[in-house]
Amino acid sequence: LAFPADPSLDFATVTSSVKEARTSADGTTTKMAVELQDGHVVEAVIMRHVSPAGSRATLCVSSQVGCAMGCTFCATGTMGIRGNLSSGEILEQLVHAGRILADDLLNEDAEESLSDTNQKTVT
Repeated sequence: LAFPADPSLDFATVTSSVKEARTSADGTTTKMAVELQDGHVVEAVIMRHVSPAGSRATLCVSSQVGCAMGCTFCATGTMGIRGNLSSGEILEQLVHAGRILADDLLNEDAEESLSDTNQKTVT
């Protein structure tokens, strides 16, 4: 058996991408437009819950492209059902959300470090 020198060159770990991510003004929700490898776009929403008892996040994922409900007030509802997502496409929404939440933590740590540095400089 011959193995490639760099397996990452032959294997795509994630086949979708975040086309757009918008975070609400209060920072509690982030709506992601996830583009699938076939070009369809689905939505996922991260909901952050902060409390003195501890913080957590909930993720609402799409399991289908389109919607069969036909609600006239909803863009997704008016397009009809286009198909079901694979388990991998659903899981990738979690991967993208995890990356966004990890970036949030890194930004919080950076802000805390900057705040600590500013406090030491001022005193």
